[in-house]
Amino acid sequence: GQYMPPPPGYAGGDGGQYMPPPPGYGDNPPGYPGGYFPPPPRGYDADNEERDYPHRPPPGYFERGDGEGDDDEEEFGRDDPSQSIYGAGQPGYGNKDKRDYRGGAGLGQHGNAAEKKQRNMQTLPKVDNISEKDLRAILSSEVHLVDIFIPPNEGVPSPSLDGYNENIRGEFCTIDWSLHKKSPSTVPMFRDLVSKSPGCEHRIKVSLKQITDAAREYDMDNSAVAHTLEPSGFVFHESRCGSTLVANSLAAMNPSAHRVYSESSPPLKALTACGENSSRCPMSTASQLFSDTVYMMSRSNDDAESKVFFKIQSAGSKSISVFSEAFPDTPWIFVYREPNQVMMSQLDVPNIKQANCVRGKKSPSASIKHFVKRHGMKMRDLTDEDFCAVHLATICEGATHELDISTTGRAVNYSNLIPTLVDSIFP
Repeated sequence: GQYMPPPPGYAGGDGGQYMPPPPGYGDNPPGYPGGYFPPPPRGYDADNEERDYPHRPPPGYFERGDGEGDDDEEEFGRDDPSQSIYGAGQPGYGNKDKRDYRGGAGLGQHGNAAEKKQRNMQTLPKVDNISEKDLRAILSSEVHLVDIFIPPNEGVPSPSLDGYNENIRGEFCTIDWSLHKKSPSTVPMFRDLVSKSPGCEHRIKVSLKQITDAAREYDMDNSAVAHTLEPSGFVFHESRCGSTLVANSLAAMNPSAHRVYSESSPPLKALTACGENSSRCPMSTASQLFSDTVYMMSRSNDDAESKVFFKIQSAGSKSISVFSEAFPDTPWIFVYREPNQVMMSQLDVPNIKQANCVRGKKSPSASIKHFVKRHGMKMRDLTDEDFCAVHLATICEGATHELDISTTGRAVNYSNLIPTLVDSIFP
């Protein structure tokens, strides 16, 4: 092993030595002769003459080829010493053995994203109607799920009864998560983040079911390339009640570790795919669609990310039962506010017909029709203000029903939002 060129402080001659040694240098760190501390990570066998890894090599490690032109190694460039890497070591340090250390941030680290991309599977899972380049981009989590499309008039259930229809398609693009992590309030909604991400000018469309099956298969053997974040919490709400503050706080409290989806389209479409009260398909179908959607949105190639949170649109509060079937053990909250204040905020628009709570008046949902009938009213007699009140009531009614039977959900009142978050919810 030697330095090419020698670093500052190195003197050649008999034996060569450091004056003084650079930080971390040791004559014989455990398991690796004449190298750099810290020692090689778990899995490295110091007693093996070849110093091989008895288990799966850590992220970034490649075995250098033996020079005999093995087809697989030639295909992936492993006969090139520059491709025989372990994401660690000091610049210029080499070792005469077959294994060497090049680049990176220190032994035991996972290496950088560029090194991870070299670990793509030799044989990729089969997915129809997508190029290999786009497939690799999705599987390596370079692009993210930003929307799903359910074809009209085809229904959600699959003819094979194995989950949902394969014609449901997912749309992927590269999101610049740094925009939200640095300043959540400047891109408070997911649509804002997508619109400001240059990488979303190009989109990849593919069967959601096929790509999710492929991703699950791929992730079993390639966790170093993309890891899956287990959802840490969901935020449901009444609207105009501080839910965006909750989402922004989740992002700001640990920007590098937290990914927060604030009212993204895919989860809501999945939750409501089967209609209210599962009128279009079984709840299990919507639950599977929702689970797959969340899985694809929770994949990450950023080692720093460890948690993912979802804030769902207020309309999704009517479908908390679907969420609960898919994620029975995941904590969730429902944020609400004094109803007059919510209505005042909702109706504070130039034209009342533009208010979110009034838009559905021309084609009211089944829950609204049922609510009106149950209270002895008629749809044609409702004013815009009446309809807004009914709309908000059905949202809260759906949430309170789930809160009554849930062991993981909790109601949070706007009037006590901050102390509740700080003292109880976040911990």
